[in-house]
Amino acid sequence: MLRIALRLAIYHRSALLATGIVGFVGTVLVAAMAGVLATGLAPSTAEADRAFLVQFPVILGGWILAIVLFAVASTVSVSLDSRAGEIKTLRLIGATPKQVRRLVSIEAIVVAVVAAIPGLAVSYLLGGIIARQVQSTGLTSTQSGYAPGALWPAAAALLLILVSALGGFLGSKAVASKNPIDTPGGPARAPRNA
Repeated sequence: MLRIALRLAIYHRSALLATGIVGFVGTVLVAAMAGVLATGLAPSTAEADRAFLVQFPVILGGWILAIVLFAVASTVSVSLDSRAGEIKTLRLIGATPKQVRRLVSIEAIVVAVVAAIPGLAVSYLLGGIIARQVQSTGLTSTQSGYAPGALWPAAAALLLILVSALGGFLGSKAVASKNPIDTPGGPARAPRNA
């Protein structure tokens, strides 16, 4: 299954680019928020700044996760509409809807992993910019320096990969569940006798 998913991902690389962009941007934003959260939890952070530096990234990061889940599900659904013939062929040769959804989820994971690596690197830059901007507005003191560490941003990137898999699974549900032998206009009806 993994080999098929990788081959299909390579073949449909232009269609998966949108999912990759969503994964990259999502990783950058969520991992940057995780870096700010790590700063709020760091021992070097001033006690007066902790509440803001924990609540702000948790709230904003949660919204970003929800948006990324919706965006991945939407982009997967749209890209699968253009691959209806391929999905139909897989179903005709015996693939179950569950196998098709799993295949698409694996594709989404591969794309998310590829997008997460540079996204994680860029998130450190964005997190530092956010921390400096928060300090420049006076919401936190200069004593609380940006301290993202490695654990929280990496955990955020992993979470984005899982959210992408879930988005792929949800986005593929409608296409994978279609009966492969139905005609576009629906099943033929028997003529009615008058």
